[in-house]
Amino acid sequence: MNALFRRLAGLRPAGVLAAHTVLLLVMLAGMSRLTLRNNDDADLPANDPIVQTNKKFEAIFGGKDRVLIGLESADAFSPGSLTATREITDAFVGLKWVVGNEIKSLSTIKNIEANADGLDVDTLYDGPPLSAADAADVRRKALANPLIQGRVVSDDGTDSLILINVVRGSDQAQVFEDTYRILEPYRDRFTVRVIGDLILSEAIDRGIQDDAVVLFPIGIFVQLLILWAIFRNVRLVAASVLATVVGIAWTMGLMGWLGYPVTVVTTSIPILIAVTAGSYAIYYLHALLEERLVQNDLVTANQSAMSKVAYPLWIACLTSAVGAYSLIVFKVSAIAELGVVTAIGTVASLIVVITLLPALIRCWWKDSAQSGKPTGLEASSRIMRWAEAGLTRLAAASVARPVTTLIAYVVLLGMTLVSLTFLRTGANFAEYLPDGHPIKTDMAYFDARLGGSRYFDVLVEAGANEGVQDPAFLRRVEAIQRYAETLPSVGHTLSFVDVLTRIDGVMNNKPAGEIPATFDQAAQYLLLYSISSSPEDFSDLVDYDYRRVKIFIPVKTSEQDTHIAIYRQLKDFIAQQPTDGILVEYGGNLLVWLAQMDYIIIGKIQNIISSVITIVLLCAFFFRSLRYALLAAAPIVLAILATFALMAVLGLRLEVSTAVITGITIGIGIDFSYHFLYHYRRARERSGDAHAAIVDAIQASGAAILFTVVVTVLGFTAFIFSAFTPIQNFGYLVSVNMIFSGLATFTLIPALLAVRRPQAGVTPVMAVETGHAGY
Repeated sequence: MNALFRRLAGLRPAGVLAAHTVLLLVMLAGMSRLTLRNNDDADLPANDPIVQTNKKFEAIFGGKDRVLIGLESADAFSPGSLTATREITDAFVGLKWVVGNEIKSLSTIKNIEANADGLDVDTLYDGPPLSAADAADVRRKALANPLIQGRVVSDDGTDSLILINVVRGSDQAQVFEDTYRILEPYRDRFTVRVIGDLILSEAIDRGIQDDAVVLFPIGIFVQLLILWAIFRNVRLVAASVLATVVGIAWTMGLMGWLGYPVTVVTTSIPILIAVTAGSYAIYYLHALLEERLVQNDLVTANQSAMSKVAYPLWIACLTSAVGAYSLIVFKVSAIAELGVVTAIGTVASLIVVITLLPALIRCWWKDSAQSGKPTGLEASSRIMRWAEAGLTRLAAASVARPVTTLIAYVVLLGMTLVSLTFLRTGANFAEYLPDGHPIKTDMAYFDARLGGSRYFDVLVEAGANEGVQDPAFLRRVEAIQRYAETLPSVGHTLSFVDVLTRIDGVMNNKPAGEIPATFDQAAQYLLLYSISSSPEDFSDLVDYDYRRVKIFIPVKTSEQDTHIAIYRQLKDFIAQQPTDGILVEYGGNLLVWLAQMDYIIIGKIQNIISSVITIVLLCAFFFRSLRYALLAAAPIVLAILATFALMAVLGLRLEVSTAVITGITIGIGIDFSYHFLYHYRRARERSGDAHAAIVDAIQASGAAILFTVVVTVLGFTAFIFSAFTPIQNFGYLVSVNMIFSGLATFTLIPALLAVRRPQAGVTPVMAVETGHAGY
């Protein structure tokens, strides 16, 4: 294998560059095929119960989501406010993502009153102009109707509310853009507030994607500075950065050709590939400069360096790819896709580095440096020697007191395991937004004053058509509503029962109506309503067969722990009631996100177990030794556990952004221990002296590992400048993980090696073709 890579490094640069130019054009064409996916349901398996229930809701009631708009003014019933409410409502009519024309506002909601003939059902007001007397009449009717007061107008009469039902699967970007376009002209006269799951998701996605566009160049620039500080050669650094960018283009192009969409999770791929490709470039450049110090010819040094690093880099690359691919166990498709694409990109990056980078260096290095000893390498060599000396002292301290070192790690492991018991799961998605973000402010306002910004849907199904007219069924629905309203953070619920009790109240001239006493009475109320208006007015509350009703349960918090508590208490309460042929199901986007959290927890456990086992088996195969495989895995396993323990201590939760850390860091971190043990094993086979072999391993790979840690940490440090907490947390945690992995490589592994008993005779680990490999 090394002979093959030696020949590749000796190919004519012009031919290599021409081939890469053609391939780059192909990958750019693939990038043009990339699509964006931002639908939450698409991230769950199609057979998930929540997905199935939401499809049932869609089939029966038509809508999946809601957008809520609030117009705050001194008086929601002033002629100007009422006119603006009607104009905004009319502007949404006919948009393809609006369910029919299901828009509830003061201008569309039907007011139910009694008259001499039975019921008078009509809108509160219609076309302009609105006089002061008209506005006063609207106020009187609205404040007397509990279906309006506190639902489409705030209790204090300052906020006019507009509720829009959204078609399932709508493009959230289109919903976001249309909503803000329509509302923009009214912001100079009103305080306009907008909330909704799609609005929140799009705001988070846009913010993260916008930050990624800014942070990616920062990460590349930081990488460039570090590489220049290490290697002190502009051409080497430029070649490395160009190879990194090409590796990213390959990854994104292959992503497009394979049909994987861009999601908010996969927007992190460019920086991941930049760090990965940068680390491969460091190992190669380190070997090249070592060879240039002893070789007079650049071509020969290039080939020698490549033959020394290619095999261990390929093994480390495959192990990293497997670590990333282990994310495939997640049922949340965005995380699984991140794992697949990162695995592909890891391999693609190494192909680019070991083919394009040598060609670029041969083209760009000054002609005067093509033969003879080049100038300017002394500073870089001096940095490497300092790094190796420091790491040697660090490892020597562990070797001198191996038992003490191991006890310290055992204590750390114990503290870590205890801390893991405090690790929380779930997310408060509103907290993803930075403080002061308009949508975060709007959500807090809705939660505090307008009944809540999130919601559950509960479907209650009778045993037969027209069963919702059965008083017993209606009492069951009412009992669920009243119980839900006793739970913390639940606002005013709404169902078809509220409509019937309103009709009962106006028919009997009572301030508060009651559930119809008989089936016939309920049927009579519906008949009276149908004479005055259309039963379609209730299409989002009851189906046409009068068999199923939907309860709308607003929630005044984005805290998922509270959502889970509400969901569980509702289920427990309903489970304690007699069934009587009644079926209850739960839906809504809150449950989609709760389901995602369940999959993330299960997937995280599976991911850790599967990735560690797979990597241990791979290392055992490559080293031909289970002992060495376990040694290689020890630092990264401890680093993962320590990272999650740190999350628990800092109050960070296991959710989408933090769940992917294992698959990413285990792939990068395992490179450190693999390179170290690769060279330790070879040195041990030559000398038989464990201590000397540790020193040789550090001299061969220590500087490259350290520089890789530095580049990785500083590359991910760019994430902390994001305004969005998921990106910040991802950057912090990956950086901490890499530091711990690197530190454990030079302290834990030497300590474990030092306490091993010497063995008589060590079987050579690598095949004959790799017997001379090393750098």
